[in-house]
Amino acid sequence: MNQIEKAAQIIQENVYLTLATVEGNKPWAAPLFYIYDENLNFYFHSRKSSRHAEEIRKNPDCAVAIFDSTKCSSECDGLQIQATCHEINDVHDVKKIIYPYYERADSTDPDLWGDEWKQPDLYLDGGDRRFYVIRPTAIFKPIGDEDHREEVSIEELKKALTND
Repeated sequence: MNQIEKAAQIIQENVYLTLATVEGNKPWAAPLFYIYDENLNFYFHSRKSSRHAEEIRKNPDCAVAIFDSTKCSSECDGLQIQATCHEINDVHDVKKIIYPYYERADSTDPDLWGDEWKQPDLYLDGGDRRFYVIRPTAIFKPIGDEDHREEVSIEELKKALTND
């Protein structure tokens, strides 16, 4: 399996990412459930008042890690991603995201998300939650046992994810 195929497998097989934001000199990391689309955008939702959401509004630059934390260190593999992140406030975009988001969420924990979570108004206007989009600008995959990484082509990764 080549690096592109491994990167695609990591995205497909995991459901959580770690989002890192920063304000001033104080970094923050948040574990978040995600979905992705054919353009390799990642989506999550959170309260507008969460620390990472507030930091995103001030500075959209972020970093993301995706990995399987259940594997032992010799088997652990992951991605390191540089990106920008933005709040989604358009009703059409929310409707496009909400159903695939909860379809994937329900497949992992069908009893967690009731129908009240699947209402677009919760994520718009006066609602206290928002969906966010993470757009990668560079993706890296660690290689070998040392601190080495290889940049993964975003365009090649998009192709690999849509061919599965």
